[in-house]
Amino acid sequence: MWDGKTVSVVFPAYNEEPNIEAAVSDFLSVVYHDIPVVDQILVINNNSNDRTRELALAAGAEVVDETKQGYGNAL
Repeated sequence: MWDGKTVSVVFPAYNEEPNIEAAVSDFLSVVYHDIPVVDQILVINNNSNDRTRELALAAGAEVVDETKQGYGNAL
């Protein structure tokens, strides 16, 4: 919660297995005066054919599966 507001990070992901855990962890580690800044991370899994989905969930993100391929659809 930041200044009384819920903060969500939303980012599209396609085959991000090598990076997704670090990205989610980095967002979740942001604190200000010992208060976490980010409340929710939504990873929009855009038909990844690797372990992006599983690793994002394990790192603490919520995952939304978007079956229409492409950056615009994921956003």
